[in-house]
Amino acid sequence: MQIKSAISKGVGRRVVWLAACACVAGPAGCDQSTDLEAIAQGDEVADGPSADTNAPDALPLDGRADGGAPDVSLDARIDARLDAQAEADGPPTELHYALDCSKHPGLLHPMFGDQMVLQRDAWDPVWGCTQPTSKVTVTIGGQTATTTADGNGFWHLRLEPMPHGGPYEMTVTSSESRTLQEVMVGDVWLCSGQSNMNMSMGGVMNASQEAADAVKHPNLRLLRIPEFKGTPRPEQVFHDPVTWRKASPTTVPGFSATCYLFARKLSETVDVPMGLVASAYGGTAIQWWMSAEALINDPDFGHTVADILDAGHSPDAMYETSLYNGMIAPMLPFMLRGMLWYQGEANTGNGPQYQRLLPKMIQDWRGKFGAGETPFLVVQLPRYGAVQTNPSQGEWAPLREAQLHTFLNAPHVGLAVTIDTGVPVIDGGVSLHPTDKQDVGERLAISALGVVYGQTAPHVGPIYKSMTVEGSKIRVSFDHVQSGLMVGSKQPLQPAKQVPAGKLAGFAIAGADKKFVWATATIDGDTVLVSAPSVTAPAAVRYGWASNPPCNLYGKEGLPASPFRTDTW
Repeated sequence: MQIKSAISKGVGRRVVWLAACACVAGPAGCDQSTDLEAIAQGDEVADGPSADTNAPDALPLDGRADGGAPDVSLDARIDARLDAQAEADGPPTELHYALDCSKHPGLLHPMFGDQMVLQRDAWDPVWGCTQPTSKVTVTIGGQTATTTADGNGFWHLRLEPMPHGGPYEMTVTSSESRTLQEVMVGDVWLCSGQSNMNMSMGGVMNASQEAADAVKHPNLRLLRIPEFKGTPRPEQVFHDPVTWRKASPTTVPGFSATCYLFARKLSETVDVPMGLVASAYGGTAIQWWMSAEALINDPDFGHTVADILDAGHSPDAMYETSLYNGMIAPMLPFMLRGMLWYQGEANTGNGPQYQRLLPKMIQDWRGKFGAGETPFLVVQLPRYGAVQTNPSQGEWAPLREAQLHTFLNAPHVGLAVTIDTGVPVIDGGVSLHPTDKQDVGERLAISALGVVYGQTAPHVGPIYKSMTVEGSKIRVSFDHVQSGLMVGSKQPLQPAKQVPAGKLAGFAIAGADKKFVWATATIDGDTVLVSAPSVTAPAAVRYGWASNPPCNLYGKEGLPASPFRTDTW
């Protein structure tokens, strides 16, 4: 029975998707004889993998219930927190994936190789293929784990949690043997998105100096996933070979700049090995990075996905689910510390749709990787194009609003506001591919320190909270105001500086007629008062509501306020 036919008979798209076996497990993990016609008559099938809804709440940094501040370093506190969480979680009882060993017979999945990084303080999965029913033994760091391959030769096990360290040898022994060299244990980050995540270190400001500096960071390990337009169904291995590399003057120039610079900055505070998995592709839309299971019920994309599952798609084009299938699914369920997402430019024409898709993708990826509410850090789009001339131009603003909305409403999501980044070019415009990626990496690292590692220092700048009308003025209040608000100025690769006599820019105000005009805005304590002579009965305020707005509102710690609007017009 065809998928669209089953849907037309009232079968939920999610159920049909699962029953159709378009899952990572492939033929080894799906029942190809599932009768969709029977499902249409009301029979049920077992649900597929989902996120760990019983994951423990965030623990105090030292793992103590009283949250007291122990006299230990941040690294030790982080280790204690992760140890406590790993102990609370315990080993997962099953793994929702498999390999078709007739097609992919390697003893180890390609994610495992020399110079790799395993996630510390976690039940790391290891998997591959060997002779059917053979015993498999994995040894690393003084521990030994064993399992037996199934009748198709597929094997999988989980290593007991290990603290950060290395280098280790990891030996896998079965009908054959393989030893991986220089394996580290630390934090693993998936970095994904479109061209600005894909942009390499060779294209950033001071590229040659940055490459030379890489010799200082051998514990940053890099894995670049080959670009691949994907397939209609999830793949189990990558289209081309992948290889882990140490950061060095020769390996860094071709690697994702945002990903590398994030980890380099983070490692100044979190001194552990870091594995960076860059899976990005320029010019791509978010729906191409989402699984069929996530999209099958979507009002805009559900029927397209059903068509793809029924009839396939051209191998020469990207389409809904294709990049997930080809560039994300093959690494499942490799253990991660967190995910970075720099994307949105290709979706700027529909902010409300993106506001629906982004949290759905986050939830789906977390479920697929099987690690509960894995932290997810979003780069809010920077300024772009010609400088704003009208009080309210929209353009990229609704997409930034969707990213802000996700930060405010989805659990364990961080937001790196980058509205003040981007190197001005002719007439003050900003390129689609800013070269000051050091600033983006630093903002992501700051976000990670707060969202992932529990530092109490600010991890995001002022975020719109509420407004009140006071006569002919509107008072705007903010969350995430620590030491206060300031008018600031920032140059590429330099920290933001306070401008003591400066005036706020980028604010617009409107009455009930919805006609926005430029406004005068002044800082009043932890709030901003906004007004304009021509608007005597104000109803709404917008700030930074354009692709390239003149934003200069900061928290005194140097982080910019996110663009916002108080209306829903």
